[in-house]
Amino acid sequence: MGVDAMMRVELSEALSDKEIMQAAGDLVERFGTSPFFLDRAGKYGKPQHALERDDENPKALRVNLGYRYYGPGYERGDGWLFVGIARFLEQRLKGRVFYGGDSSDELSPFGEQEREALAAHFIENGHVPYNSYFGRRVTAMPTCAFCGDRPLIDHGGGQGVSFLSCHGCGQNFHLHGDGRCEEVEKFW
Repeated sequence: MGVDAMMRVELSEALSDKEIMQAAGDLVERFGTSPFFLDRAGKYGKPQHALERDDENPKALRVNLGYRYYGPGYERGDGWLFVGIARFLEQRLKGRVFYGGDSSDELSPFGEQEREALAAHFIENGHVPYNSYFGRRVTAMPTCAFCGDRPLIDHGGGQGVSFLSCHGCGQNFHLHGDGRCEEVEKFW
């Protein structure tokens, strides 16, 4: 189980249901449906929109993100996307944005300074720290000749084979126990 991203917007005054629906529609129009957990059928009690009134605070809105958290030490989700969503919400709703992971009950302020720091971390590191976790098993990581000898990322493996990929061109590789590295279409 991974850490899911959470975001909340605190407003100076409560919005009507119609205003919330309009803002939710604007959010999805700008960023698409994939970043959000949407449930038109209400399988989990009631329909879920990209933005919903917080049950505990009528002046706050929950953002129903459907991505993993991104932050220093857990470079998994889409940090750049979270920066964009937060900036949009802050400007569109004139509210204060908070961000964090579902591993804690506390969300941290996510203003311009915090967003700039996260963007800088994303630009510098991307997903390499998280994706390189498995690479600690391989002492001499092969490189992708097509991408100028870019080091491959180890995504795990099994039965004596490590699953590698190049984040430059997307090519997948199998690294065998005897040191042989072969291009493959899929990991498995």
